[in-house]
Amino acid sequence: MNSEIFFKPIENDVLKYDHGLTHLDDGITAFIRLKDEAQTIEASLRSIEGLFDYYVILIQPSNDKTAEIVKEVMKDSKATIVHYPYESWPNGPGYSEQDETSVYSRTFFYNFGTQFIPTKHAFKWDGDMIASTDLRKYLSKWRKNKRGYVAMKGVECADGLCATVNSRIYTGNEVRIFKSKKSAFSNGPKCEILNIYKKGLLYAIFRRLFIYKMQQPMYYHFKYAKLESSQTKAWPENWREVEHFVNLMSFDVESNKTTLRPLSENILK
Repeated sequence: MNSEIFFKPIENDVLKYDHGLTHLDDGITAFIRLKDEAQTIEASLRSIEGLFDYYVILIQPSNDKTAEIVKEVMKDSKATIVHYPYESWPNGPGYSEQDETSVYSRTFFYNFGTQFIPTKHAFKWDGDMIASTDLRKYLSKWRKNKRGYVAMKGVECADGLCATVNSRIYTGNEVRIFKSKKSAFSNGPKCEILNIYKKGLLYAIFRRLFIYKMQQPMYYHFKYAKLESSQTKAWPENWREVEHFVNLMSFDVESNKTTLRPLSENILK
């Protein structure tokens, strides 16, 4: 039931995207961007089976079997799998100075992908996230009120069962559900951001009035439980010399005492 779209590198590296969809279905799409996610992607996708109305999955050039796993897991789902031919410049300090109109920009990559979202709302899902039962319950309730922007946090797991967590314990509480037609991504200080996170009084007022923030964690996050090469794939090669990244990798490990209890099966492959 899924469809695959392949893009090839083209002359002058010029790709266009068009957000002029005249009709969007009244539902929610999982918006997923991937690169070298073979360690976690099968478990991640299995955890959200049937949770969304549609799945848009963007895959950058990978050195593992990410694409093959995605195709197999999603074969019976309503999904569009987009093969994006360009690598992205790294995240980190100085990101705001990058050209967000370049095909090598991660911001452009995200915006390019949003044109394939066929529903009025989208959920920014990552390939190293696992849905909790609380998230399933919440999305069932969400369908009754369809809040436009919902921020959520996850638990920062330190092993494949999430029996331990890193000392930060939680991810940032960021918008995961957003209105697909009215939203776009922009350059932030260190990575891409939804445009509602731009600086300015009007944006601050909008965030205060229209973002609903979940207080309890809604998903497991396994970024820092994976191999170091996978953790740092979006970072510059010299990340060990950059204080920002050194701080991200500097954490203690402690027992998981959060409301999201350890899983029964190791999700790391």
